Amino acid sequence: MELFTYEADELLNEAIMSDTPIVIVEGTDDIPLYEDLIKSLNKNIEVYASENLIISGNISGCVGVVNSLNKINEFSQNINIEKYILGIIDKDVKDFRGEIVEIKGLFVLKYYSIESHFVIEDNIAYIISQFTNASISLLEKMNLHSQLFNEIVENMSIDLYYITLDALKNACESNYISLYKYSDKIIRILNTN
Repeated sequence: MELFTYEADELLNEAIMSDTPIVIVEGTDDIPLYEDLIKSLNKNIEVYASENLIISGNISGCVGVVNSLNKINEFSQNINIEKYILGIIDKDVKDFRGEIVEIKGLFVLKYYSIESHFVIEDNIAYIISQFTNASISLLEKMNLHSQLFNEIVENMSIDLYYITLDALKNACESNYISLYKYSDKIIRILNTN
């Protein structure tokens, strides 16, 4: 994909002049997810992946978002860019490593990744309703989604806790030899018993 050739000042000017806020996300895979969220809010906001912005230095991920925001802030001439441009990055393990940065226009998610925000009880009700054609209001009256969510948490929590703890320690301590890493594919984790 060809990079957008916006310079930092041009991107900010575009957002201001068109009265269309811009969200910069870590990668192209994030674009459809954020566009769907924006659509559900009935807002007019442009979403760009940092790797597609020349101002990021052709870099994806949180580094690309931070690079983009740093350049935009340099050219902002004290304009509050947060009204026009917002960079969103996953929390990953930045807080455990002391890597949280404070930059105007940067929003760090509360959890490891954007997908983690969807692992909630209400989504269980939605999934059950999609597979059974039962209404969400009926499920709420029966409290079935709460029971199922609690069973999922109880059955997965101990193993998942130890797996994630091992991966976290590996991410924070360079000399630690772990069984699991955040970069591991789920099939590898399942095959390790």
